[in-house]
Amino acid sequence: MALGAEMEVLRVEEGSPVAGKSLQESGLRRESGATILALRAGERFACNPSHEERLEPGTVAMVFGTPEQVAAAARLFRRPEDPQPDAGPSEGTAAPGA
Repeated sequence: MALGAEMEVLRVEEGSPVAGKSLQESGLRRESGATILALRAGERFACNPSHEERLEPGTVAMVFGTPEQVAAAARLFRRPEDPQPDAGPSEGTAAPGA
């Protein structure tokens, strides 16, 4: 049984879980299992980046792993969705007609 692997280029979004963190601080490998092969920030390019390299918004990363690992890494590069407004009455307010 052969294991599939893929590479994807991902951009760090402002407000994403990894934005502004070093590779080590981001926990990217621990959370996703994916490997960062290279980083590009502006004109700076780092092959086989050290754990101290920072993932600033706009940084582009070449990510390698199984499809599941790459998908998990991609979620960490995106800003979380804004929470949906609560449809019910907020705490401390009465519902209409109560």
